[in-house]
Order: sequence, then structure tokens, then C-alpha cells
Amino acid sequence: MLKNYLIVLRNVRRLMIVSELSPTLTERDVISRITSMSRQLKKKVWFPSRSKSDTEEDEDSATDFIDIVKSMVEMNMNYKMGWIKTIENAEKLSDCIEECEEIDDCVRIVANPERRRCYLKNNKHEQATEKEGLVSVSVK
Repeated sequence: MLKNYLIVLRNVRRLMIVSELSPTLTERDVISRITSMSRQLKKKVWFPSRSKSDTEEDEDSATDFIDIVKSMVEMNMNYKMGWIKTIENAEKLSDCIEECEEIDDCVRIVANPERRRCYLKNNKHEQATEKEGLVSVSVK
């Protein structure tokens, strides 16, 4: 964990130096790049000058992840069992759907938008149970 933290700090320092030398690189660009690095390392980076709270940022990230028609998505639902495959660091929910469509027995996706993780499920999954933060989509 310390190694990941040091990598983020080293990259932040490089970005800050580059931003001082490059007048076209805005503070927003630097923050965006740092946030991207922290997501790759699955760590949060705190920006004291930002107006959004961590909760709002997580909600924005989750909203960006769900890129399909909202009426297709079951919010706060989990389907236990029937696991086929886990997709880590998914960019969008539609990426998970595409992956599921390529697998014959994949019928459902349960996803954690905050962690950008999808669980592909077959028809042997159990009935739906309520689980805060998860979303589900029927694929077939």
C-alpha cells in the first residue's frame, strides 16, 4: 500500500512541475490526471481546494459508469450465485454488457459502479436481494 501511495505522490509531483512549465495545462487537467492515476491504483486522492465532497465525487463516478438507459437498470439489487466472470476496472456498464453477450450462458450483470467492477452471471443465480450500491442488468 505504501508503494502505491509513493507512486501517486511521485506522479503528482511530476504533474505539478509540468503544470508550472506548461501554461496550457490547467489546474483542472492536473486534478483530472491525478484522479485517473488514483483510480488505476484504486486509491482516493484528497484535494482540499475542491468544492465537491468525496460522496458527490463517488456519485458522479457511478453516474458516468452507468451509460445505458436507466429504465434497464435495477438499482440497489444483487443476484447471488451463478458467477461466471468478474471484470475489474470497467470503463462503462455497456462494456460489461458487450462482454456478457459474447458468453453463451451469461444472462445478467451485477455491477458495483463505485469500484467499476462487473460480475457476469448465468441463469443459476438466486432471486434478487436488495444491496445498496449495486446495480443489475438483464442481458438475455
